[in-house]
Amino acid sequence: MLKSIKTFDDFINLNNSFDDVRFIEKDHRYKINGEFCNFSVTSFLKKYSKEFDAENIAKKVAIKQGKQVEEVLKEWEFKKNYSCFKGTEFHKYIENFLNRKFISLNETELESFLIKEQIDNISDKKVFYKNNMKNMIVNFLKFYEWYNKNYNFLKSEFVVGDSESKICGTIDNLSVNKHTNTLSILDYKTNKEIKTKGFKGQKMLMELSHLDDCELTKYSLQLHVYKYIIEKNTSFKVDNLHIVWFPEDGDYQLINPLNLEKEAELILKKQVLFL
Repeated sequence: MLKSIKTFDDFINLNNSFDDVRFIEKDHRYKINGEFCNFSVTSFLKKYSKEFDAENIAKKVAIKQGKQVEEVLKEWEFKKNYSCFKGTEFHKYIENFLNRKFISLNETELESFLIKEQIDNISDKKVFYKNNMKNMIVNFLKFYEWYNKNYNFLKSEFVVGDSESKICGTIDNLSVNKHTNTLSILDYKTNKEIKTKGFKGQKMLMELSHLDDCELTKYSLQLHVYKYIIEKNTSFKVDNLHIVWFPEDGDYQLINPLNLEKEAELILKKQVLFL
């Protein structure tokens, strides 16, 4: 029977269960027992989602907006890279905060990023970025008031992996529920929006074709895959899963994931069969 976390030794045992898993930041890849893994959790789930046809969709958008296709693609690429940069910096802020380190925004890295992206109005973009981050940090502090009443923080950026399926990932926040002593996984998101339906009814692929191809489905699967990996490879129970969304404006939202425990187990067991 899976158990709860009650002592420091329990946490050490949990941590040691993934001693053979390593994240190689330079390559952005994982290793188990010294061998590169087949997938990260994120890349594994992409197998079940239809690839975005950027070229053809950009042509339609370009006609509609009276722009060149290359201009539309460049705008999309910047938005994607900006979102990634912003999300990474925000995750750094939270990780440091939870470890009682308080850092300022790195303006040098921000300027280097904007120059690399060949942005003309750098000053305006810097102000826009700072306002985004300010709102997100204010929202995080509000979230932390709720979190601190209900959870004890264990570890951020907790690397886990499953040697059978050779799938690994990094958990944003691993905590213990103060009321049940069971493990909890919290995943931070900074998207512009979290859609709950597939675009024009689009569904996931293969065994997941009954599910909408949207952010809520993918994030729910991600959390349940983490849960499955921990419960399979340790003796500890994961009870609480939370998507914590920090939009650029407005209040943070605590989103309960869809119950996709069976689907997560199904696709991971299938992955083992095909190795």
